[in-house]
Amino acid sequence: MVDNKSQVDGNLAGKEHSHVLGDNEACKNDNKKTIEPVDLGLSVLWADCNLFAKSESEKGIPYSWGGITQKIDFRRDNSIFTRKIKSDLQVILGNEDLSICGNVKYDAAKSVLGEFWRLPQRFEFEELLEKCNWQWLETDGKRGYKVTGPSGKSIFLPATGKKVVEETKQPESGYYWSGIANKDVLGEESLFLFFDKKSKTILYNGERWNGMAIRPVYSTKKDIIEQDGFSLSLFGTKLIKSNDREDCYVPRGVKVICTNSFKGANNVKNIFLPDSVEEIEDYAFSSLNIVSVYIPGSIKKVGKNAFYMCGNLKKVIIEEGISNLGVNMFDGCKSIEHIAIPNSIEYLPDGIFSGCESLIHIQLPSNIYYIGMGAFYGCSLLQSIHLPKSLVGLSDDTFSYCMCLQSVEIPEGVVAISSNCFRGCMSLLKIKIPATLQHIDRNAFGYDVILEVPMGMKSRYIQMNLDSVQDIIEYNVTIPQNIEELKQKSEDFIASQQAKREEIEYLNRTEADWLFEDDASSLFEPIED
Repeated sequence: MVDNKSQVDGNLAGKEHSHVLGDNEACKNDNKKTIEPVDLGLSVLWADCNLFAKSESEKGIPYSWGGITQKIDFRRDNSIFTRKIKSDLQVILGNEDLSICGNVKYDAAKSVLGEFWRLPQRFEFEELLEKCNWQWLETDGKRGYKVTGPSGKSIFLPATGKKVVEETKQPESGYYWSGIANKDVLGEESLFLFFDKKSKTILYNGERWNGMAIRPVYSTKKDIIEQDGFSLSLFGTKLIKSNDREDCYVPRGVKVICTNSFKGANNVKNIFLPDSVEEIEDYAFSSLNIVSVYIPGSIKKVGKNAFYMCGNLKKVIIEEGISNLGVNMFDGCKSIEHIAIPNSIEYLPDGIFSGCESLIHIQLPSNIYYIGMGAFYGCSLLQSIHLPKSLVGLSDDTFSYCMCLQSVEIPEGVVAISSNCFRGCMSLLKIKIPATLQHIDRNAFGYDVILEVPMGMKSRYIQMNLDSVQDIIEYNVTIPQNIEELKQKSEDFIASQQAKREEIEYLNRTEADWLFEDDASSLFEPIED
């Protein structure tokens, strides 16, 4: 990393703030202070003060997200990106990243300070959090963090609060805009850096019309670089567009596989991800012709539908160490026959193997405590599965339409079986109910089935009037002593299922529902069975 003096040399105190910087120039901050870039030893240089601040300890002037004009009154109806969801932003900004970084129309730092200055990206905030030392202190009577980088140099981030209408909220906390919007389909928020005396993090729910501070970053590097046929984002940390080779080796150093980065890569058959990759975004590999994929253990986050409808995908290797799998990750991957889940995974998300109609064997780790709704929905060739003793409950539609499922042992420890769990399992003739079970939804089964229940419990299950139960027989087993504890676990599981149903209904609402809903509280009305 170059020294500050070689990067920026000279004081342009008399220049206008709209001046475009050259390689050896600093920038005047509204005729108040010359902004200097500080080399903390990271991938970009950081401004030594906030935009329009008089000193390093001053708050500067707040902006709404995407706004480049100063204002006093921050309201929902006077922000240009209010009510702009993901699809709107993609059209307006012309990129999949939902980024305004360096866009002179919407990036206040770029608009005010000129070339090479811009709003921070998410991973640049992550660098600041992960690679720097943060010390809470008071400077010139202002509280905030002294942030010291690997180079030994520091910047001061003052607590700024945020501006809502004309009022400053939480003045003892820091609110700093990034240039990245929330990628949720119906989201109307953007990412920001938040901190107070006890915590510091990146949040995704910043309402764009709120006024927040801006701490600019400085870099002469191009936003997009080319490497061996791949298009990479700034500094190569994000894969933007893949090459179209049959054997695709993603370059080492890439941390994020972006949404649609493989779009149109019809020739790719085998994908190898390096152990530098930490995140796979929504739909990153969807609808490809791939046959195999290697997923490293470095993965920390997987977005929705990552391999959605990859109908030819047959071989999947998931390395030990991976900490997260994604919702509907392999939905519609109808050629997968065998898969092993590493021991580092503790839960399977909703719909992860939905529509994997050729799946005949899955190896689950012994420590899984939760299997999501519809996890094996439509796995029509799955004949048996071994469920771990760590499992707490079975969710809605877990095995719906697993038509060849003949054997499933529900382990002791399971306290609840939820709605439609075994709907359409026409080959499942008998199910043994564990002594720990406290709750079962009436419509848990979809075909005539014989229940084996603990001795003395037959009358209880008869009174439940369970649908599609042909007969109930008893077997000898020791009844557990911790009934009250099991009942509490069952109630918690039932509540979590109900919350999930409400969340799904909420997310499935149309855009019109979001824009014209008169009573927001109606979003959370209970769902009737």
